[in-house]
Order: sequence, then structure tokens, then C-alpha cells
Amino acid sequence: MDGLYEEFRLIAAIQLYGWGTATLGEVSSTASNVITLKDDVLPATWFYVNQLIDSYTADGGGSIHDSGLAVTAVNLTARTVTTSTQTTTAANDVVTISGAGGSTTIAPMGLFGNVDSH
Repeated sequence: MDGLYEEFRLIAAIQLYGWGTATLGEVSSTASNVITLKDDVLPATWFYVNQLIDSYTADGGGSIHDSGLAVTAVNLTARTVTTSTQTTTAANDVVTISGAGGSTTIAPMGLFGNVDSH
């Protein structure tokens, strides 16, 4: 139950503060199965072990690079996310909540979308 509550809390925060794209972070670079996130307004704390993520070429849709990557480690200081398998995710891709039905626009509009010009 604790794990379920933690996941619910994080997903609720992502959707409350997001901009309607289920975006968790933007990619700075990748190496094998390690994704380095850009140092921007999206917090690295949105990632957690056993989370499933997808990557797309753009936050409004774009082409999908990876689907269902399992997160095995998160380094908040280095802003890196390690996945269980090698990734084809590239620099400037966006990482999203997995299972968005092939779309990055399935999440509800959050605060970033309502008050920011992102």
C-alpha cells in the first residue's frame, strides 16, 4: 500500500504541475541505458525506481523513441535516470509517463500549461 500511495502522489503532482503532456523531463544526453536530464524547471524528483517511462521527439507528440523503459536508478544530483535496457532516446527528446496511449497529450492541463507560455 505504501508503494501504491507513493506512486499515486507523484503522478498526481506531475499532472497538477505539468502542461498537459505527461512530460517528466527533457533529455540533455544519453549513454547506453543512462539518460541525463536538462537542468530546467522540471524536477528530477518526478522519477523513481520501477517507474515506466516513454521518450518522444517532442512534447506535443512527435515520434516515439522508447516505450515502457523501466527506471532502475535515479541520481538527483547528477540529474540522471538509469533504465533496465539500452535506450534509443536522444538529446532534446522528452521523457513521459509510460502508457499514454501513443500520445503525449493525454494528461490533463496543469499549472504550467495554464500560467506559463511553455
